[in-house]
Amino acid sequence: MANIHRRFESSAPVEDLHERGGPESAIFQGPSSPEPVRSTPGGNSRQRPSLGRRLILAGTALLTVTAVLVAALGAHTTAAFLTARYREHLQGLAEYAAMHAELGILLQDSQMVRNAVAALPDRPDLVGVIVVDQDGRVLYTHMKEAPVMEEPSHWVEAPVWTREVQEAGPGLEAGTTRRQVGTVRLGYSLNVLQHLLWKLGLRFGLITVGVILVSVGVYGWMARNLTQPLRRLEAVAQEVAHGRLEVRAPEGGFRETNQVASMFNFMLDALARREKDLERLNARLARREALAEVGRFSSMVAHEIKNPLTIIRGSLQALRRPDPEGTAHATALRFMEEETARIDRLVGDFLLFAKPIVAHKRVGDWNQWLQRAAEKMRLMADGGERLVVQPLPRQAASGRFDPALMETALGHLVRNALEADPRGTVRLETWVEMENRGSGVAGLRGCGVGVKEPAAVDWETGVAAWWCVAVEDEGPGIPEEHRAKVFEPFFTTKAKGSGLGLAMVRRIVESHGGSVDWEPGAEGKGSRFVVRVPVVGGRGAEEQRG
Repeated sequence: MANIHRRFESSAPVEDLHERGGPESAIFQGPSSPEPVRSTPGGNSRQRPSLGRRLILAGTALLTVTAVLVAALGAHTTAAFLTARYREHLQGLAEYAAMHAELGILLQDSQMVRNAVAALPDRPDLVGVIVVDQDGRVLYTHMKEAPVMEEPSHWVEAPVWTREVQEAGPGLEAGTTRRQVGTVRLGYSLNVLQHLLWKLGLRFGLITVGVILVSVGVYGWMARNLTQPLRRLEAVAQEVAHGRLEVRAPEGGFRETNQVASMFNFMLDALARREKDLERLNARLARREALAEVGRFSSMVAHEIKNPLTIIRGSLQALRRPDPEGTAHATALRFMEEETARIDRLVGDFLLFAKPIVAHKRVGDWNQWLQRAAEKMRLMADGGERLVVQPLPRQAASGRFDPALMETALGHLVRNALEADPRGTVRLETWVEMENRGSGVAGLRGCGVGVKEPAAVDWETGVAAWWCVAVEDEGPGIPEEHRAKVFEPFFTTKAKGSGLGLAMVRRIVESHGGSVDWEPGAEGKGSRFVVRVPVVGGRGAEEQRG
């Protein structure tokens, strides 16, 4: 549990003072993982619908409800209007029949009434006629047969009026009065009207569906034109997240989206300028740091070179003296060669540490690189046959790194481990750590000794992936009072060491946006150095390899 907590605390990347090697937010996508792991800070794994889909769904619902309401209101208004006009028309027919039936009613002549009613048009919706006098006696009735039309359920009636002359006095004009002498009733059916209304409703429905489809098409086209610039902007943001700062968002579409694209490009331009400024600043800081270290290193160099020079001077003096057997001269030459090599190694370390580190990064697979580097170290390093590499994960772990520089850093760690115990085994193992940056809380997956199960990561979730490699030996370990200084320049416990190996390892790893830490080995024995470097998106790696 303590080891897991230490890995949690050391999973944050160290700022690169020499070269910004891409975004610190990493993506790991294994080829054998069919779906990315969605781990949002809120814990909701469901993918939310896109803006375009939301706009289309909302517009479709709004247009459908509006069109249906308008169609229903139009159909209801039309039906009410036609029904009223239809009744007014039949009322007019009843009044027409009443005007012609006046004489027949006054004479109580059913035949005259029949002839008056026969003047009505023969309509399929007119199903019955009843004529009564003022006393309610039926003078004429006619109902269509049942197979032709059902009993009428609706009636209109019109009174039959007659005018009577009133008696008037001498010299006065006679007046007239109007008196109702009967009633004409017309029975009608609404089947014809309802059929007409059904046909109108069907037309309203078809027109409504057509309007909805056309409106949805137009709305979808507008939504697409609105969201397409946003999708292009999202694609550019993904490219930037993969470290390609030279891309720019294309303009086009609406004025607002053009402004967003322009501001995004302005931000990328400012970021690129800041990137260059930071690189220049980092270079200056690196030079100042190197110059500051020169002062410390010069005294050590003078001290370290003084001893080899003394031995070389003594060897030269021995060469001036005669040596009949030649053994003294051979020993002196061997001493001179060893001390010269020592001085050369010391000066080389000094030059390597003094100059700024410039990493020429390219996209590659960390596991493949480690396999090649380990094979080379087995062949070239003293005691390389004792180097054991644990089985590497099958999933790809892509990164942007300088293979030569990282091989130098790994070589320092392996040589130190081989020298720590001349007979012990040195183990290399790798895994992937996950860090949830979206919520600020790191969650580890596949982290820990003996647990190596990398998981796929989607960059949108804010989860960063770190490729880790551990170099573990079986030596005596590092005393507690020296652990805080193991990565400081010039600190060494070796008799002939320069103290720059681990310092160089830290500078190289930090130039790749990573970190290196020391921890006790298994069961508290030996030393275990853990290097963490960021993993980048698999898509960019495939493009580079393709």
